[in-house]
Amino acid sequence: MKMDHKVRLARLRTLFYGHLASIGIPKSLHCLSLRLTEEYLVNALARSSLPPPEYASRLANGSYIHFALITDNVLAAAVVVSSTITSSADPEKIVFHIITDKKTYAAMHAWFALNHAPPAIVEVKGLHQFDWPAHVNDMVMETVEEIHKSSLAYHYDSRADEYRRLEALKPSTFSVLNYLRIHLPELFPKLERVIFLDDDVLVQQDLAPLWDLNLNGNVLGAVRAQESDEGEDSHCIGKKLSDYLNFSNPMISSLSLNRESGFVLYDVGSLPPALISFEGQIQTIEPYWHLSGLGWRMPDPELLESAAVVHFSGPRKPWLEIGFPALREMWRAQFNHANEFIRSCRVVE
Repeated sequence: MKMDHKVRLARLRTLFYGHLASIGIPKSLHCLSLRLTEEYLVNALARSSLPPPEYASRLANGSYIHFALITDNVLAAAVVVSSTITSSADPEKIVFHIITDKKTYAAMHAWFALNHAPPAIVEVKGLHQFDWPAHVNDMVMETVEEIHKSSLAYHYDSRADEYRRLEALKPSTFSVLNYLRIHLPELFPKLERVIFLDDDVLVQQDLAPLWDLNLNGNVLGAVRAQESDEGEDSHCIGKKLSDYLNFSNPMISSLSLNRESGFVLYDVGSLPPALISFEGQIQTIEPYWHLSGLGWRMPDPELLESAAVVHFSGPRKPWLEIGFPALREMWRAQFNHANEFIRSCRVVE
């Protein structure tokens, strides 16, 4: 029994230390945010309109390709925007809508005001700048409040997996930004279509064909996760929720029911509610559009090279020291290493 206890304790310590390493904010990123916020306050150029007034009409123009990015990570946003533009065959057709929280708004705005992305158009908007009708605001906050309650309850549920219990208390779990993807129609009421990109992705191919994809009347297009040769990873969802749940039962559509039942329906997280929200309205798209799991393992080199979008989903993000070295270098290649803020904050050391 003593040996079993020691093994379990060692495993828990490994999980805990790994969890801490995955949620930490590197000093370089913290420095970058502070420096940019200061620049926003003292430099009029850092506060210039995004986009410039003469391009504002493009923000609701459906003839352009609209990308949505919701994040509080300035460096990650810079990589997503840069890689999307450099991979595009027609970058002047690109409009980026970056949504961030109030604490990050000044830094995010300053970065893109000082580091233009022509010929693409970039909009930076803070949550505090949205003027939602009361019923929309209530709907968004109801989603967030329920997931917060679920996360806390899951953390203290002794029957839950230790890793999942730690994940339930990640800072991102309690960030409203993490769940706004569910409410894209409310964020962009004047647009019929947007391409949503996570902030931990790198774009390698022109995404214009994805914009033109026929969704056959569905509201969402997504790649369905595939099992690896070793079997499905225990921390990744490899199937749709409908493979496990009977959505014809009206009880399933209730988020709170999962918490009240002791999480017998699905693990806590942002993906299950999103899948519930769009159940029956998802168009499966070709796997080469999206290669996920790069925060868990090194992918097959051929898959890595051929994927249109590579996704560093998992704990080993490319901006962290625990990220895979080869993948970190690939991600860092998007930086302008001569940039004053990148150099002064030692982002690339």
